[in-house]
Amino acid sequence: MPASHQRPVPRVAGKPLPAAARAAALAAPDRADLAAYIGNLATELANLARTADLRALYYLLDMVRLEAEQQHAFLEARRAPESESQGGDQASDTRPAASR
Repeated sequence: MPASHQRPVPRVAGKPLPAAARAAALAAPDRADLAAYIGNLATELANLARTADLRALYYLLDMVRLEAEQQHAFLEARRAPESESQGGDQASDTRPAASR
């Protein structure tokens, strides 16, 4: 592969970082955002398949869209309590809302 097409190696003071440090330097995308993005792409592809009367592809892509939407909702719901619990000195109330 030509040098111009290779991914740059993260360096500190001109020296390449160890492999573990390089992996940590590359930020992983947020899983909820990634699920939403995949859902959007699947929607666009499903619409193309439907327009071309590719029924099996449309069905499969629509299932991908549904799964991505469910994963996004699940990850967002799981993230919400975490962000509330990081609010500082506030005590966590784990009782159901109806019993408060």
